Amino acid sequence: MVCLLIYTRREARRYLVRVLILCSLVVICGSMLFVLPFYNYGGASMLILVILFFVSIYLLQPAVSKYRIWAQGASGEELVAEKLSQLPSSYQVFNDVTLPGYGANLDHVVVGPTGVFVVETKSHKGYISYEKGEWLQRKWGRRGTEYFGRIGNPSRQAEIAAQKLASYINKELKDFSKPVSVIPLLVFTNPETILHTNKSPVKVLRPNQVPIYILKHRPKEKLSLEKVARIGLVMRKTMRRGAA
Repeated sequence: MVCLLIYTRREARRYLVRVLILCSLVVICGSMLFVLPFYNYGGASMLILVILFFVSIYLLQPAVSKYRIWAQGASGEELVAEKLSQLPSSYQVFNDVTLPGYGANLDHVVVGPTGVFVVETKSHKGYISYEKGEWLQRKWGRRGTEYFGRIGNPSRQAEIAAQKLASYINKELKDFSKPVSVIPLLVFTNPETILHTNKSPVKVLRPNQVPIYILKHRPKEKLSLEKVARIGLVMRKTMRRGAA
């Protein structure tokens, strides 16, 4: 069983570094603006510090927001990876998979007797619903103000990821008598999220439901141990290429 999470956590750390740098600039510039008048520095120096101070403050808020988003996403993926690690040894789990020619990362790929699964994780909070082909989010601010918005199309994202993975596996394993199909799954990891997604074209789950769903899935034809091993080998090669 392979467990490797890099991309999302790396992005979270990148924004954390940015936040720390901007915080340092705010503190340094603020301190210097307080001290410099006592040393009779020129107006140009003061102007530069004032500009740098306010620019740092202006950039700080979006950096903090980005860090929170990536950190929540990383925590969600790590939670799902932990749940997937509970699968029996006959299943192989690959996290943070980069497919050649595919611009996005696959959060999790599971290969086992009940099939090949690609798991897309989302950390959105609030009330999430799928109605008439649209994904909508309803959430509440600190003062109880309601906010409505769209969250893209995560089910379509999961479907495309499954199609890309199936195409890649079948290209690598042309000698299989039947093409391998990949089942997309969508997981919302925020425990405070309320889901109304019964009509979603992709199965929507909570983290603790994922291994149970995979184990209980009933495909038309189970994958043999040999096929599981060969698909797993393809995935390991892909992981090594992505890490190179």
